[in-house]
Amino acid sequence: MNRFVWNPRYPAADVVDDAFWFGGRNAGPLAVPGSYQVRLTVGESTETRSFEVKKDPRLETSQADFQEQFDLAVEIRDAITRLTDAIKRIRNLRDQVERLSGLLNEAGYEDDFGPAATSLNGKLTSIEEKLMQTKNERGPDTSNFPPQLDSQLIRVLSLVIGSEHKPTDGDHTRFDDLKVELDAYLEELQAVLDDDLVAFNDLLARKNVTPVISPARR
Repeated sequence: MNRFVWNPRYPAADVVDDAFWFGGRNAGPLAVPGSYQVRLTVGESTETRSFEVKKDPRLETSQADFQEQFDLAVEIRDAITRLTDAIKRIRNLRDQVERLSGLLNEAGYEDDFGPAATSLNGKLTSIEEKLMQTKNERGPDTSNFPPQLDSQLIRVLSLVIGSEHKPTDGDHTRFDDLKVELDAYLEELQAVLDDDLVAFNDLLARKNVTPVISPARR
């Protein structure tokens, strides 16, 4: 049979609400040619079948080349997953802060919490806008607003899985550069959680208000 998408845990548009993804194919790493098994379980009955994935006989691509492509595609996919997880955490935290701020303002504590809430959400939004182009809502918008890290990673993944050959040196180099950038943004986010979020929760504790809870990373 032809090569197929292996474990397509690929962050598509429905993973992050109000996201417009742009940059390439919406697919995951392609299976390396070889022998596989598929198992179907229904109730207490289980059946297993074996099958083989073969490469196009016209290709000179080696098994090692296909494996290199798969390994790099998995790395890029996992980096995209880290990015989307960070965006979801940012949005969850920002929503909590906004809801609490509204309640505290109604209770007359605007001066006590307003500046801290505004500062915290501003820093979270700044990181989100580096990870994803939040202004894109439809196709033409991609011509008006520059692609951010998410689209750049998706583009590299598209180039890697869109070929029947080993990844180029450029594919590896570009991903290495983007990975460094992603790590820096995630470190920046962690610093905000360790400093600004902790300080904001300390303010809440003084008024016996339920703290903002940071979602666990996947």
